[in-house]
Amino acid sequence: MKVDAVLNYVLISLFVTVLLLFLILVFHKLFIEFTERRKKRLHSRYSTCLRKYLLGRDGMVVSPRSQLGCEVLSALCIEKLQAAPEEDQDVIKQYIRSATLVNHYRKMAESPAMPKRFHAVKRLGHFSLDELKPYFKDLILEEPSDEVKGAVIWAMSRIADEDTLDWITRILSKGISLSSKYNEFVYSNIIRSFQKKGIIISFLVFLEKLIDGRGFPLVLKRDIIEACGSSRLNEASRLIVDFFFSSDGHPAVKIACMRALGKLDCPQYGGVITSALFHDDWRVRSQAARAASACSESAIPHLRNLLYDEYYYVRINAARSLTKLGNGGLSLLKSEMNSEDPFVRDTARFMLRK
Repeated sequence: MKVDAVLNYVLISLFVTVLLLFLILVFHKLFIEFTERRKKRLHSRYSTCLRKYLLGRDGMVVSPRSQLGCEVLSALCIEKLQAAPEEDQDVIKQYIRSATLVNHYRKMAESPAMPKRFHAVKRLGHFSLDELKPYFKDLILEEPSDEVKGAVIWAMSRIADEDTLDWITRILSKGISLSSKYNEFVYSNIIRSFQKKGIIISFLVFLEKLIDGRGFPLVLKRDIIEACGSSRLNEASRLIVDFFFSSDGHPAVKIACMRALGKLDCPQYGGVITSALFHDDWRVRSQAARAASACSESAIPHLRNLLYDEYYYVRINAARSLTKLGNGGLSLLKSEMNSEDPFVRDTARFMLRK
């Protein structure tokens, strides 16, 4: 009898537990659906108000009264900022200021929960408001989390000027960096900000000083060069060439220079890329072989030699570049389909099929 009583108790407990879990699942689903419907209604309302504001038909600004409203409106404004022409961006920023979104996220940035602080800083960064520079500088001094500090630096990079550039560089030089890709992303933002403000000459002056900057982290130099290539900053091509020739003993910087030159529209520096095809370090040769697609057909004979390089990545990058160098490159690959080297033969066939 005792065993039966215990068994019945266990079965009843399991039944009640499953029932509770089922009810929680149902209510959670209903809550999510209800929240999504609210989001759609708010999005529709805010879209209409913002559209009228942009057209100048109605100067009325609707300020959200809830956390969800702030999230919906801020996401909408950020989306519009990214797609709007420059003359409309100032109007959208004025709407953001008037809608008290800045105060909402500044208050959230004081939360004891790191994810909330991170989210708030990212939102404020997307707003790209120049008046937030002093706030960000003060915030990073008090912030204990490296992730949030990284978000603050990213936010500052979107509104960068000469002082901000020096400030960000000093911080990143001290090692407060999340990764090399993060550094590249930050300096790409800085370049875009300088271009918008018409002060790109100031960035080029900074880049020129960087060439001879002793004590400056080599990794950060490399990431800044990568950012110039990613941002298609053609004005920096001559300085990148100077970086290449002044970085003997530092293959990482030379590799970054080759990557950047390969992305820039600078045919006058094709000879630099061609000379790098003979570099002793295979990593430099590999990047030069890839960048050679931006050169003239004069690089074709040298790329043909690299098809027989002892390193795989040099060979495959040379083959890729040959496919982009017009009829001369394609003709050479066709002739190599009969090569005695099985790798060259197979690579040529594969590239021609592509």
